[in-house]
Amino acid sequence: MDRNEVFFIIREAIREANINHPNVGDGTQWDQLHRSTEESEHLTVAAMKALDDAGYTIEKKSKV
Repeated sequence: MDRNEVFFIIREAIREANINHPNVGDGTQWDQLHRSTEESEHLTVAAMKALDDAGYTIEKKSKV
């Protein structure tokens, strides 16, 4: 899996997580926030660096 593809997947997950908060479960709803693409990219860079620093690699699993 190409690093750019991984970057895009993580960035979109962060962006969606910041927009689509779930119901907390106690009848309340988290505030709906919108993060800019730049903010999501910044968090993605940090996440990928943390994974690299910890010695992780990301590989696309093959379909069986």
